[in-house]
Amino acid sequence: ADLVEKDKIDDALELCKNTRGPVARVSSKALACLNSTEQNDIASIERAINTEAEIQGSYLEEHCSWITFFIMVLCFVCAFMVKNEFKANDPYAGTQTEQVDDTTEE
Repeated sequence: ADLVEKDKIDDALELCKNTRGPVARVSSKALACLNSTEQNDIASIERAINTEAEIQGSYLEEHCSWITFFIMVLCFVCAFMVKNEFKANDPYAGTQTEQVDDTTEE
């Protein structure tokens, strides 16, 4: 923001190109339009931002499915470990209790 305020659009564009992440990519597209002589109107800049935001959003969603998968696997593994831990520490494991029939007549 400081570079843009100082009218150093080329420096700001170079900074965005050297920075990883979706915000830097969207900002780079907006700055490229701002720096252009034929596409520097507000509508063109807005279209560039929206288009790049959709592209970056799809990349994030693609990687989010893998993250969700690993979280689910981790939850199943933890649940399995907890279940086995309770089985190992259960003092009643392996013993059977007789069921009492409450419906017997006297």
